[in-house]
Amino acid sequence: MRFGVLGPIEAWADGRPIPLRGPKQRALLAFLLLHANRAVSRDRLIDALWGESPPPSASESLDAYVYRLRKLVGHDRLVRCGSGYVLSVQAGELDADRFELLVANARRAADAGDSRGAARLLAEALALWRGRALADVPYEPFAGAPARQFEERRLTALESRVEAELDCGGGAALVPELEQLVTDYPLRERLLAALMLALYRAGRQADALAAYRAARGRLVEELGLEPGPSVCELHQRILQHDPALIGPRAARRPRRSKARAKQLAAVAVVLAASLTVGLLVSSESAHAGHSLLRRANGIVAVNTVSDQLVAATPLTSAPEAVSGGAGSVWAAEPGAGAVSRIQPGSGVVVDRILLAGEPGSVVTGGGAIWAASTVGATVARINPATEGITQTITLPGSHPAALAFGAGHVWAADSDARELFEIDPATGSLRRMLALDLQPSALALADGAIWVAGYNDATVEKIDPVSACYLTWLAAGWVFRGS
Repeated sequence: MRFGVLGPIEAWADGRPIPLRGPKQRALLAFLLLHANRAVSRDRLIDALWGESPPPSASESLDAYVYRLRKLVGHDRLVRCGSGYVLSVQAGELDADRFELLVANARRAADAGDSRGAARLLAEALALWRGRALADVPYEPFAGAPARQFEERRLTALESRVEAELDCGGGAALVPELEQLVTDYPLRERLLAALMLALYRAGRQADALAAYRAARGRLVEELGLEPGPSVCELHQRILQHDPALIGPRAARRPRRSKARAKQLAAVAVVLAASLTVGLLVSSESAHAGHSLLRRANGIVAVNTVSDQLVAATPLTSAPEAVSGGAGSVWAAEPGAGAVSRIQPGSGVVVDRILLAGEPGSVVTGGGAIWAASTVGATVARINPATEGITQTITLPGSHPAALAFGAGHVWAADSDARELFEIDPATGSLRRMLALDLQPSALALADGAIWVAGYNDATVEKIDPVSACYLTWLAAGWVFRGS
C-alpha cells in the first residue's frame, strides 16, 4: 500500500486509489498516519477529530469511522491495541517517510562533495509533494502544527536543492524560479542569497544588488533587523566582483588541447596576412604606445617600442580572445563563462559580464561588444554602456570559432560546418552563409577583405565581402578561386 500526507490525504492499494469518504474519515486516517506504528488512545482520537468540545455521540461516531477505515485499508493494518488503535505502515509506504529518506541521502551526498547527486535527490524528494501537506484537513484541531512543520521541511529542502544546483555551476536558469520564491517567502535569507548569486552569474550585477536593497528595506521596515552575516558578506563579494562567485566551471574546464594550440598558432598567420595591429586586440585598444598580448591566466601590456612589460591583468581563467573598443579591453574567458572588461591604462578588471555559454571569441563594432560561445552556438550582443546582454543570436552551425566586425556586419566562422556567417548587427538576422575550403580558426578584416585562417593547414583565404569572391593563399602563392 501507499499513503500520502504531502498534499491531500490519499491511500493506494495495488496501484489504485482507495476512496476516502467525508472529511472526518480523512482526518482519522491523517492523524493515524502522523502516529503510524504507535498506539493512539480513543480519547486522543476524539480530541483530534472534535477538539475540546466533542459532541455526546463522538464515541459512537469514532467507532463508525474506524470500522469504515478498517474495511478500506484492511483489518490487519488497523488493529485494536488496548484502549486504542495502531495503523501499521511499512518502510517506504508513506510519502513523508520517503521524503525524509531522500533528504537525508542528499545531505550525505552534499557532505561527500557530490553536489550534482544531492540536487538530484532533493528534486526527487520535492517531487513527492502534491500541494500543501494535509491539504484537505487544514482546519482539524490536530493539523495546524504538523502542516507548518512539513512546510518548513519542504522549504529547507528547496533551499538546499537550489544551493546544490548553484554549487554545480547553475545561475541564469535559476533566476525565474528564485524571483518567485523570494516574492512568496521574502524573509527567507537563503533564498535571497541564492537569487543574488544567480543574478550575478547571469551578468545582472545591478539586479543582484537591487534584490539585496529591497530585502534589506523590508527587514528594517517590518522587523527592525539587518540582513544576516552571510547575506551581507555575499553583498560585499558581489560589489568586489569576487572571482570565486562565478562558480566551479573554470576549475572543471579541461586543459587546452593540442588542436586548440594549433588554432591559436594560426592567429599569427591571420595577423601577418592582414597587416593590422592585431586580431586579438584591434587598433582601437592601443593605449599610449602599448599593445596587449595574451598569456595563460591573464593579459599583459607591452610597450611596442621598448618591448617592456608595463601592466599585467590576472584573470580567473585562461582567456581565449581579447578585443578593444568603447574605451576598454574585453577578454573572453570560456572557463569562467564571462567577458571581462579591463581598463587599458591601469590593466584593472572593472567588471565581469556573465554569459550563459562559454565565450571563446570577442570583437567590438557597431557600438556593441559581440561574444561567440560554442555552447549553443550563439553570439551575444553586449551594450558597453549598460553591460547588459541585449541580444542573443543562434547560429545554424555548431562551433563558432572566430568573430570579426567589418563592412557594417558581424562575421562568424564555424570550424565544424566550415562556413562563414554574415550577421546583420541591427536585427541579428543571418544575411549569408559562405562555404569555406578550410577549417576556420581566426578572422580579420583589412583592406576591404575578410581574412580566414585554417587551423590545421598553412592556409589563409582572402574573401571579398561584397562579391563573395575569394582567393586562397598557400605556401606556393596566390591562387584565384572565383565565387
